[in-house]
Amino acid sequence: MILLMKTSKWELIVFSMILITALVGACGAVTSMPTDVVKTIPVTTLTVINPTSTVPPIPSATSTPTSSLPESSAPDGLRMAYVINGNLYFQGGSNPPVQLTHSRDDWQPLFTNDAEKIVFFRGRTPHELYSINTDGSQEQELITNSMLIALDLGYDETTGVQSLSFLPNTHLLLFNTGKVDLYHPQETGPSISNEDLFLVDMDTNKINVLLPPGKEEGFRVSPDGNLVAIQTKGHIDVIEINGKMIYRNLVTYTPTHPYDLKPNFFWGSDSAELIVALPAREIYDLSGPEAYSIWRYSINGSAKAQLSFNPPPLDSCCASPDGNWFLYNYGYYPGKTSDKITSGLYLGNLRDGSTQLYVQYSQLFSWNPDSIHFIFGDGQEIFLGAVSEQAKFIVKGRFMGWLDDNLFLYYSFDNDTLFVGDIRKTGIPIFTNMPIGLPLEGRNFFTFVFLDYATVR
Repeated sequence: MILLMKTSKWELIVFSMILITALVGACGAVTSMPTDVVKTIPVTTLTVINPTSTVPPIPSATSTPTSSLPESSAPDGLRMAYVINGNLYFQGGSNPPVQLTHSRDDWQPLFTNDAEKIVFFRGRTPHELYSINTDGSQEQELITNSMLIALDLGYDETTGVQSLSFLPNTHLLLFNTGKVDLYHPQETGPSISNEDLFLVDMDTNKINVLLPPGKEEGFRVSPDGNLVAIQTKGHIDVIEINGKMIYRNLVTYTPTHPYDLKPNFFWGSDSAELIVALPAREIYDLSGPEAYSIWRYSINGSAKAQLSFNPPPLDSCCASPDGNWFLYNYGYYPGKTSDKITSGLYLGNLRDGSTQLYVQYSQLFSWNPDSIHFIFGDGQEIFLGAVSEQAKFIVKGRFMGWLDDNLFLYYSFDNDTLFVGDIRKTGIPIFTNMPIGLPLEGRNFFTFVFLDYATVR
């Protein structure tokens, strides 16, 4: 008999997510994606208890009994971490989920590339950053408010981690901090950036100060993990991972006014070039969308080039991983843009500056690592695009992310199923009857990494 707290609809979703591996047996080759390819298994009847009742504690890193969990069809290389009722769970392939934490206050998990460790936030405004091994061992504080105050950089009790990024294939984590706006607090943490940058070694817990407060408004790590591009008001610099400045003012620009519209920037695949999207005008008054100009900068400062995209991008996303293509939206807005130009998703060539209308609608897009294919849609439908091919409808659902050059994870609204999709053939369902909720909450509650896809090829 399984007990649940009778508190909310979310609690029922929570229970169902624990049982996601129980909802389908291992499945063979699938030839189509309709709901009739999925065999559902009745869910065990629940006994609801009073909220004041006591639920026995769950031992650390304990798998749910396999007798009540038929195997799922998740590929062996898929590693997932998700938060249920404030507790962190880990699942490797088709193995049963393992509960790693019991604080009831954890959120936003993130894997290291090797999937050996997970970092996650605990608490709210400000929160603390923890790490834990995927076998449930070595749970520890990684970055806390007291640690930040001890750096003697002028921080106080309102300071916490704001954003973070792993260096490729390491346990080294870049992060910056922010302050909680006491007048407008956010449940998810600091909202006022301290414009700083730090590096923490997860294996030693040593924190290095790369940039003190006031020196950073945005950062991106190079693909080789050796450099960091730093954006601050009016310029973009490049530093080494030890904090040494190697190119100051690689990019200079005039900040917009009266509101600051920040540029965006992307690394080329060889870590030798930045693709930069700069606001085309100095005025940004929130009266409508503003156009961007697109530039290419060599990291050594030897060359820069502006791309004359026509029509101009009305958003700053997104460069392909190899730096050859740029996807962007253009649309009509009275008084701002021309109604003579077709609205839609455009594909720009970052080598010769040419552009082409790809489709006449789109809101979301994500490049495949191969720099040829991409996913786009409106948040309700998923389409697969390619540089030299027409778009193909995939499913009504939500794109979750790429696994590798061929595979991606998506969630189907039609049958509440998590799929592994393949750009070459029909997707494979891995969890059926998954309640709408957890995957759709985004990175605050669900994340994954893929180590080996031989089992689904």
